[in-house]
This record gives sequence, C-alpha cells and structure tokens, in this order.
Amino acid sequence: MGFVLPFFPMQLLVNALIAGSLAALIAGGLALVYGVLGVFNLALGQLALTGGYVTWWLLGCRSEPAA
Repeated sequence: MGFVLPFFPMQLLVNALIAGSLAALIAGGLALVYGVLGVFNLALGQLALTGGYVTWWLLGCRSEPAA
C-alpha cells in the first residue's frame, strides 16, 4: 500500500466537507426559492458558477498570491 502522510486523510475529510457544504447551500437555496415561488430560479446556478470562476481566477491564474 505504501506510505501515507498522516495529514492526508484529514485533508480529504476537510475537502469533502467543504464540497458537501457548498452543494447543500446551493440545494437549500433552490429548494427555498422553489417552495416560495413555485418555479425553479436557475440564477442561483449562475451565481455559483460565477463564484467558482472568480475563485479559480484568484487562486490559479494570477502570478502573485491572492493573500
């Protein structure tokens, strides 16, 4: 099996919690809008995609660090 760094499983757990939290926030927003209005508002998906692109740009495409 090989050598596994001790912090790697914890990093996987944190990444999974972050991804699950984002999916839950988006699903909760869609359910809330559908429950109140009775129609699906796909603008929430657009906002999530825009936030993802901005985050990708800030973390990966720039030559200087974000912080």
